[in-house]
Amino acid sequence: MSDKRIIRIDAHTLNTVQSCAREAKFSLKDLLVPMVKAEHLEMGILGHYFLAGFYQARKDGLKGKARVDKAIEEGRLKSFELSLEPDKRIEVEKEFFNYCLHVGEDIWEPMEVEAYFAKPLYEDDELMILAEGIIDLVGKNIKDDRPEVIDHKLVWRKSEPFMLSNQFFMYSWATEYQNIVINQFGMQKTLPPNEKFRRLPYSYTQAMIDEWIEWAIYWAKLWVWYQDNGVYPPNYTSCDKFSGCQFRDLCSTTKDTRDWKASVKFKVGKVWDPRSR
Repeated sequence: MSDKRIIRIDAHTLNTVQSCAREAKFSLKDLLVPMVKAEHLEMGILGHYFLAGFYQARKDGLKGKARVDKAIEEGRLKSFELSLEPDKRIEVEKEFFNYCLHVGEDIWEPMEVEAYFAKPLYEDDELMILAEGIIDLVGKNIKDDRPEVIDHKLVWRKSEPFMLSNQFFMYSWATEYQNIVINQFGMQKTLPPNEKFRRLPYSYTQAMIDEWIEWAIYWAKLWVWYQDNGVYPPNYTSCDKFSGCQFRDLCSTTKDTRDWKASVKFKVGKVWDPRSR
C-alpha cells in the first residue's frame, strides 16, 4: 500500500483557494512572487518582529525599559533582513515605542510567543489534511486569568476586522480557546493612542468551529482536485477586491503570452511556510 498523502494547508491557503483557483495556482503551485515585496507588507513584518520581542522579553521576566530596549534591539537587527528604506524602519520603530508607552506592562501574561501548530483537520485511509499556522501570542489575561489567542495586525486606517475569518477560526480550533483578540497596531499619524492601539475581542462557539471545519475540509479537498486534474478556473469577481489581485496583469493577457509576462513581472519564490514571514 502506498504511503498516505499529506496535504498541508493554512489560513492563507484557504483564503487563496476560496478567492480564485487560478490565483492559487500562480501563488501556491507556481510559487510566483513579485520581484520586490510591497513596502507595507515589509513594514508589517517589522512590526511583528518588534511585538514578538516585546512579549518574549515579558515571558523571559524583563520589565519596563529593559523589556522595551530588548525588543527594539532585536527588531533593529532583524530589520536588515528586509528591503525597507531607513525612514520606514524608523517610522515603525517610533510607533512601536508609542505602543509600549500606551500599554505599559500590559494585561497579557505571555504563555507562548510565535507559537507554531500542526494538527490534522481531516484523515482517512488515503489522505491527511494537516492544518498549520503560527500564532503571534497566546497570553493569559491577568484581569480574569483567562487564556486568549492574540493576533497582531498593523493597520493604516481604522477598521473593524470581520470575525468570519479562516485565520481566527483555525486558531480557535487549533488551541481550543474560544477567545481571539485582534491587537491592532495603528500606523495613523493623526489618531490618539487609544484609537490607534485597539484590542478587538471575538468569541467562537463549538458550533461555529464545527461548521468552519466542514467547509475548510471541502475547500482543501477541492484544492487537491484542482491540482490532480490541472484545472484552475479563474474567478473574475476577485480581481479588483481590496487593492486588486497581484496577478491581474497575467490574467489580462492571452494564454500564449502569460508565461512570458510572468517571467518578466515575477520570480519563483519559496514554498509557502506559515513559519516564515
